[in-house]
Amino acid sequence: MTSRGHPSSTRGNRLVVAVELVNLATVERTEGNLAQAETSLGEAMSISGEIKNSYVLAASLIVLASVELMAGRLQDAARSLGRADAICSSSGLVIDPADRAD
Repeated sequence: MTSRGHPSSTRGNRLVVAVELVNLATVERTEGNLAQAETSLGEAMSISGEIKNSYVLAASLIVLASVELMAGRLQDAARSLGRADAICSSSGLVIDPADRAD
């Protein structure tokens, strides 16, 4: 049983926040608000590190790569995709096709 304020409850809440930040970043990217998308992704990646969730980190990096690509930062995009690929390869994660960069 999990009660409000219990560490596992807090971790779960942080996970929801991180996922929603990635979703928000995707909308911001689509709307052309690249700086705001990067800010949201930075927050999501920070949270994913705090709660040690490699799936959210990899998904964040994939969306970040698409933002960097749209901004013309090809080397940054390649690095972000490389980091996401390394996370997936080392952990056995498979990114849902709906979460892949366009």
